[in-house]
Amino acid sequence: MTRRPRPGIALTVLAAAQFLIVFNGTSANLALPDAIADLGLPEGLAVWVVSGYLLTFGGLLLLAGRLGDIVGRRRLLLIALTIFGVGATIAGLAPTGEVLVGSRVLQGIGAAGVGPGVLSLLAATFPDPIERRRALGVWGSVASAGAAIGVLGGGALTTWFDWRAVLLINAPLVAILLITIPIFVASVPAVRGTHASVLGAILSVVGIGSLVAGLTMGGEIGWTSPATLTLFAVGVVVLIVFGVLERRSAHPFLPVDLLTRWSSAGGVIAISSAAIAMFPVMFIASVLLQSRLGFEPITAGLMMLPISVATIIGANLAPRLITRTGPVRPLIIGLTAVAAGTAAFSIAAAAGTPLAAFIPATVVFGVGMGLAITSATTLVLSTAAPAETGVASGLLQTGQQLGGAIGLAAITTIASSAATGTGSTDTGYAIGLAVASAVVVIGIIAVAVRTRH
Repeated sequence: MTRRPRPGIALTVLAAAQFLIVFNGTSANLALPDAIADLGLPEGLAVWVVSGYLLTFGGLLLLAGRLGDIVGRRRLLLIALTIFGVGATIAGLAPTGEVLVGSRVLQGIGAAGVGPGVLSLLAATFPDPIERRRALGVWGSVASAGAAIGVLGGGALTTWFDWRAVLLINAPLVAILLITIPIFVASVPAVRGTHASVLGAILSVVGIGSLVAGLTMGGEIGWTSPATLTLFAVGVVVLIVFGVLERRSAHPFLPVDLLTRWSSAGGVIAISSAAIAMFPVMFIASVLLQSRLGFEPITAGLMMLPISVATIIGANLAPRLITRTGPVRPLIIGLTAVAAGTAAFSIAAAAGTPLAAFIPATVVFGVGMGLAITSATTLVLSTAAPAETGVASGLLQTGQQLGGAIGLAAITTIASSAATGTGSTDTGYAIGLAVASAVVVIGIIAVAVRTRH
């Protein structure tokens, strides 16, 4: 049974669940190369150790958010954590590559339910706008800390033990959450009268899943390969059909109002454009620190810590600014800082990545990211009705995941092509990051126009 409501403890527990998923995302990426080598996975199967997780995670976020509205958000979160924990345990004990791939797919299914579950429960636990903004600031801070600690923790566990420890450590953490969530987090029952089109659910999963698969596989098998082009075509066509049917459905899977409402549309545009810059910046910065400046992986991870610390600062600054001005102005300020930080990374790459330019870029970029993510989330949830908080959370995180996948795929491809054309890897990275900065500027304009209307 849930005890007397204690919002502070509930926030701690929910933030811990968010931390776990983000920590796993970064720590597992460091451990999986050793796992692939240890189990002797062939190249064709090895790619699915990462891709299988990304496919189920990105493809099911929207569905998971909507299921929370229908079956109850705490129930969904507990089921999702159980699936994630079972998947992590099987992955850590995997005797063969096939078992590892299957368990990573299972982990992705669980992770897809945790993100929207946590966010929608936070919205329900903190109905007061001021308290909700503070809670979202903590949520954003924890997510950033999880990414940084995941890099360091994954490297340490792999070095001191082996790759299995990185996956198995999730099991006791999940067990603690499964005990504490029912005690300290109040149950949010399904909203009466909430229905959703089954066909809409299926089409959303197929459409989004096809796009995620195309983005994931394009870098491995080629962007113009028949398989990649087919996945993109299926994704686009299915999502068009999904949109047409949803507008005509009496019980749409995704309420059409969410996409036409300025707050939710503006928030999704903002977080997607920020993610388009975030994923390639983190990847390229890590590569430059190791290949250009010669840092060891663990040292490179430490050099990336200023981004996470700055993101925490931005996430905690956002609630104060939102209280004074509303979420739109801090959102645009945050996106502007992200664009400026990305441009600074571009200049640093072109100049050979001097630390004197690299470190200030991490601070500006991180503060902007913390402001943008917290403000965008507040903007989306501020006008979401109780019956659609879950699907609004899923939509927001789907936008972030798709934006990140698109950004990483497109910007790294542009950087590679530019490097080939100019004969300079540094110039290629500089051009790629400049394009990412320009995309964020376009996002700023779109948000300003959308919110004005």
